[in-house]
Amino acid sequence: MILIGLAALTLGACVSARENGKGFDAGARRRLVVNWTTRREVEAMLGKPKAKTPGADGEETWVYEHTTVWAVDYPVPFWRPMSIGQTPRDLLTVRFTYGVVTGCSFARERYRTRDGRIVATDATTEECAK
Repeated sequence: MILIGLAALTLGACVSARENGKGFDAGARRRLVVNWTTRREVEAMLGKPKAKTPGADGEETWVYEHTTVWAVDYPVPFWRPMSIGQTPRDLLTVRFTYGVVTGCSFARERYRTRDGRIVATDATTEECAK
């Protein structure tokens, strides 16, 4: 009887997820070469960026970002338990001057749930172009 009740709760749960950005090959950052890789090559490797920001003197910055936030709302009478979480947030910033890579940085932030809130637990950052 308990198993039937748990199955009903699980199947009746409302799941929602919100994706920020679009997935990209984070490992491709290791193939970027300063003063060599072009914008066209970066787009072929990683796809279209989430944002492009022009700068002065032929400079441009592309930003790739991806994470997913999710929530599960269990339909329990007189009580609304909810489970929430977030996948790691990957952020890749590629800098160009006149269409050629001049720098690149990659950051990954990890999260966990504490007291019903999503909080950052740690972050790593690295320069990624050779």
